[in-house]
Amino acid sequence: MKLKLTLSLMVMACCVSGLPLTAQDKSANEAKKVEKAKIPDNVKQAYDLIHAGKIVDALDTFKKIRAEEPENKWAKKAIRPLTQAVQLEKIVAMDKHAKWMTAADWLNTFYTANKVPTKKLALAKRAFTRFPADKKWGNRYALALADANQGKKAVGVYEGLLVKHPDSDIRVMTAVLYAREGMAEKAMEHLGQLPEGQKNPSIAYNLACAYALMGKLPEAGKLLAKSFELTPPSQLAKQKKQARSDPDLARLVGSEELIAAMKATSKVPEKKAKSACDDCPSNDSCDEEEMEDCEEGKEDCDEKGHEKEHKKEGAKK
Repeated sequence: MKLKLTLSLMVMACCVSGLPLTAQDKSANEAKKVEKAKIPDNVKQAYDLIHAGKIVDALDTFKKIRAEEPENKWAKKAIRPLTQAVQLEKIVAMDKHAKWMTAADWLNTFYTANKVPTKKLALAKRAFTRFPADKKWGNRYALALADANQGKKAVGVYEGLLVKHPDSDIRVMTAVLYAREGMAEKAMEHLGQLPEGQKNPSIAYNLACAYALMGKLPEAGKLLAKSFELTPPSQLAKQKKQARSDPDLARLVGSEELIAAMKATSKVPEKKAKSACDDCPSNDSCDEEEMEDCEEGKEDCDEKGHEKEHKKEGAKK
C-alpha cells in the first residue's frame, strides 16, 4: 500500500537503525551494513528513545553525546530536528494555537520518517477529532489505525469519510482494508463504485493491492503494470522496489503476473516538483528555508484556514 508524503523534513540518521536496508545493489547493501555496525551503543540507545516516542529524553541524550563528543556526526544531525519536534509538540498541545495545523503536519512527517507509531496514531486521532471532516487527517488516522492492526476501526473511519468525500482514493483504500480483513464482498462493493480508466498511479497501485489480497492475480498484475506506466520515470525504480516487498502484494510474489508487471515502463513525462522539497530524492538535504516552500507547510495552513474550509463545505450542502 502506497502512502505519499507531501511535507519534507530533515530525516535523521536514526532511520538507518530503524528501517530496512534500501540499496539496490550488493555493494550499497554492504556499505549500509557496515555503517549500521559502526553506530555506537549510546547513539543506538538515543534512537531507541525516539522510536519509543520519548523525544525529550532522546534530545537530552544526544545533547550529552554532543557535549562529550563535539564532532559526533549522529548527534550533530539529530539535535536540530529533535529540538524542533519538541517545540512543535508544545504547539500541538495548545489547541487554539494559530500554527497548530502546520505543526501537526510537520510532526506527522517526523513521526512517519523516524518510526514513532504511538505518537503518530495519537496525533492523527487528535487532529481528526478536531477536524472530523478533514479528508487528509481522516486518511492519516485510518492508515495509522491499520498500521496498529486496528483494521476494522480503520475501515469505520474510511466509511465515515466517504459520506463527505466519496473520492476514488478514499474508496480504494476502504476496499484494501476490507480485503485485508477477508471481507471480499465488501471490498468488491467499493471497487465496483470506482470510475473506470483510472489515471492516478497511486489509485492503480492500491487497486492492485486490493485484488492481490483477494487472490485475483490476473487483475492485480494488470493494475500493477498500469500503475508503473503512470509513474514518472525518476520514481519508477522506487515504486517497483516497493511492490516487491509490499505485504499487500505478497500473493503476487513469484507469479507470472508480477514478472510481466515488472517489465512495464513509464509512459508519462517527468513530473515537475511542486516545491523545493516535494518529491526530493533525499530529504536529508532539505533545510528549514526549503521546507517553508513545501505545499502543506505554508503559513496559511492553520486552524482558521481549516475552519473556513469547513464552513464553505457546510454552505454548499
